[in-house]
Amino acid sequence: MSDKKTKKATKKTAKKTAKKPAKKTAKKPAKKSPVATKEPKPTPKPSKEKSKPTVQPATIELVDIEAVAKLLRLPLLRVKKMVRSGQIPGVKVDGVWKFNLRLVQQAMLRRSRGK
Repeated sequence: MSDKKTKKATKKTAKKTAKKPAKKTAKKPAKKSPVATKEPKPTPKPSKEKSKPTVQPATIELVDIEAVAKLLRLPLLRVKKMVRSGQIPGVKVDGVWKFNLRLVQQAMLRRSRGK
């Protein structure tokens, strides 16, 4: 029995002591010191993109319901009905109707064209 144990032991030690083939390692190039080689810094090229235009607030001309009625040559009550039904765009601020003149004119153009 001791022979079997010694054979197993020698096999184990033989595996451990067997030389493994050396791994091939790529040689790393030597690092150059940043002080030794100074390369000129590339100058930034001007971009081809146009500069972004500045956003300016739009001037919106808001008028009251009397001015809209006068512009449309309609009675005040008729304009109020048209606003409530959505035919004329308007907004009520603190109990007073305000209208964007351009939107009112566009709404009247659509209405006159039958769209």
